[in-house]
Amino acid sequence: MLSALFSKETAEGIFADTVFYAVNMTSLEKKPDDGIQWLQSEELSMPLLLDVNGTAQRVYGVSSLPTTIIFDAEGREISRKTGTVSRGMLKSALHRAGR
Repeated sequence: MLSALFSKETAEGIFADTVFYAVNMTSLEKKPDDGIQWLQSEELSMPLLLDVNGTAQRVYGVSSLPTTIIFDAEGREISRKTGTVSRGMLKSALHRAGR
């Protein structure tokens, strides 16, 4: 699902100036490399940040996974979605962020 979304949108140039990061809640995983395996299974190429001690989870108030948070260029949170994210939701949120 995600690989199809990113390849289509990247080809259209929609996400050209957008940076995506995956944050793995390592403290919640059974194995530390679960996040890497997930990125590989989805055929995604983005930085994977490891939240080993749960700091990002606490700071951003993440209570369930997956959670998608979109920030504008100044670092302000403009969108948050828990659960599956659709192409339309991403496009709408990125539009609000000025992308």
